[in-house]
Amino acid sequence: MAGVRKEIKPRLPAGQGTYILVLELSGRTTCRVGAVGDLRFEPGIYLYVGSAFGPGGLRARLSRHLETDKTPHWHIDYLRQQAVIQEIWFTLDPRHLEHQAARVLAEREAFSEPGPGFGAADCSCRTHLFFTVNQADLRALRKLLSNGATSLGTWGVQRR
Repeated sequence: MAGVRKEIKPRLPAGQGTYILVLELSGRTTCRVGAVGDLRFEPGIYLYVGSAFGPGGLRARLSRHLETDKTPHWHIDYLRQQAVIQEIWFTLDPRHLEHQAARVLAEREAFSEPGPGFGAADCSCRTHLFFTVNQADLRALRKLLSNGATSLGTWGVQRR
């Protein structure tokens, strides 16, 4: 991407939990995503659902996602080479909500699924990556999560 990439300057949460990365891609790109293969990404907003219940919890996992100079390991690492993290949504709920959050996003008409199997190699979800171009839909979802208006509990938001 040309120009200066503005990344968020987060106060990363300690503890374990589930997160959603809100990424922005400014131009169309195609990239090879591990075993998923070549995927075409359109400009817009991507939401990636993940969890961090291992050593280091959210702080360690999100720190890695914020790195830009790394060897790709997870599917999201390939998209991160082009897309900029605008926000991080997270919950410290001890329940493993990653798959439930992916289902909630999949049920919302405002979000499409650009990559079948993306981020879901180890589960039965269709994908953990969702796409929209509509900021209003993103704001509405952020409000639902931050108000605890879903079965996913209440989420915090780290903005740019």
